[in-house]
Amino acid sequence: MASSLGDKMLQVKIKVANRTYPLKIKASEEETVRRAGSLLNKKIEEFKKIYAADDKDVLAMSALMFAIDSLKTGNKDSVLEDEFHALLHDIESSLDKLAS
Repeated sequence: MASSLGDKMLQVKIKVANRTYPLKIKASEEETVRRAGSLLNKKIEEFKKIYAADDKDVLAMSALMFAIDSLKTGNKDSVLEDEFHALLHDIESSLDKLAS
């Protein structure tokens, strides 16, 4: 049985806070994942302009703001939420490796 284009897995690279993260995602989710990365980068830049904080703190504040926004709006888009959480997990893992 042939798989649809949306089921095809892609290997993409998403740049967040000047670091590149390889992700394996469904082709149908590529635009959403890239938009999430772009939104995260914009939020990071906003926090960097306001606060004198390191990248890890800025990432944590950005993640918190997205979580609050998601809860306020009642956003139940699990695909975007799952991809965002996966991206944050990858970022946290990389930051933990750098810190040790």
